Amino acid sequence: MELCEQVHKQLLEECKEMMHYALSKGLAVPDKVLKMLEPVCQVHGDLSGARTLTTTQLGIAHEQLSKSILPASPGALCYLRKHSRSHSKSLLRFLGPIPLVRYLIIAALVSLVTMLGLSLIPGLDGHLDWMHGAGAALLAEELFLLAAAGLGASFAALFKASQYVTNRTFDPQYINTYWLRFVLGLIAGMVLAMLISPPDAANTAGTEGTASLSADIAYFTKPLLAMLGGFSASGVYRILSRLVQAFETLVTGEASADEQLLTQRRLLDAERTQERAAMAARLANLRRHGSDETEGELDQGLDQIIAELTGETVDSDS
Repeated sequence: MELCEQVHKQLLEECKEMMHYALSKGLAVPDKVLKMLEPVCQVHGDLSGARTLTTTQLGIAHEQLSKSILPASPGALCYLRKHSRSHSKSLLRFLGPIPLVRYLIIAALVSLVTMLGLSLIPGLDGHLDWMHGAGAALLAEELFLLAAAGLGASFAALFKASQYVTNRTFDPQYINTYWLRFVLGLIAGMVLAMLISPPDAANTAGTEGTASLSADIAYFTKPLLAMLGGFSASGVYRILSRLVQAFETLVTGEASADEQLLTQRRLLDAERTQERAAMAARLANLRRHGSDETEGELDQGLDQIIAELTGETVDSDS
C-alpha cells in the first residue's frame, strides 16, 4: 500500500512539473490531459483534488505529457525545480541550481587561478625537465601542468553537462560519472604531457628568429598537451591502447602467426566437415529413393557423386 502511495505521489509531482513546463514553453497539451488534471490545478497549491485521480489516470496523463515535452524528461524537471527552491538563498545561486555544475565551475576557476598564480613565479616556463629538475621549481611546474589538465577536464565536463541542462534531460544518477571523468582527465593530462617532449630550443638550428619561435612553441607545448589530455581522457586512453597493442604485436609476433595458421586449419576442417555432411545427405537420399528409381538413374546419381569426389567430369551420354 505504501508503494502505491509513493508511485501516486511521484506521478502527481511529475505531471505538475511537466504541465508547468509545457505551458510556460507554449507546447501543445492534449485537451483530455487538461481536463483530467483539472482537479489538481487549485489555487494556492491545494492538492485535495489529487485524491480523486487514480494511479491509472495519472499514468495516462504522464505518458501524454512526456511526449509533449520531448526532449525534456520529467525526472530532470523535478530535479531542477527541487534544487531551484532549496538553493534560492545560497550565495552560489548565480552559478545555477544544480550542485554538480556549481562545483565544476569552482574547480575550473581554481584551476585557472592556480595556472595564473604559478605562471608569475620566476623561471617557470612550462618546459618541464623530469630528469634534471628538482625541488620547489619542479613541484611548481608539476602543479602548473596539473592545473592545466584540471582546466581542460572541467571544461569538458561543464560542456557536457550544459547540453543536458539546456535540453532538460539531466539525470542525477550519472553525477558520479562526471567526477570520474574529471579525475581521469587529470591523469590523462599529466600522462600526455609526460609522454611527449617538446623540441629543445637550444639545439634548434637556424636563424635567431627561428630559434626564438621554436622556444616559444616548446614552452607552450606541455601546458597545451596537459589541457588537451584533460579535455579528452578517452583520446589518451586510445593512444596508450595502441601503444600496448603495438608492443604486444612486436613481442608475440611468432605466436600471432601460429594462431593465424591454426585458425586457417580450423576453417578448412569446418569446410570439409560440411562437405562430408552434404555428401552423406545425398547418399542417404539416393538410398531412400533407390527403390522408386530405375537402375540407370541410380547409377547416374552415384557417378555424379564419385565425379565430385575425384574431380572428374561425367559424360551425360554414357
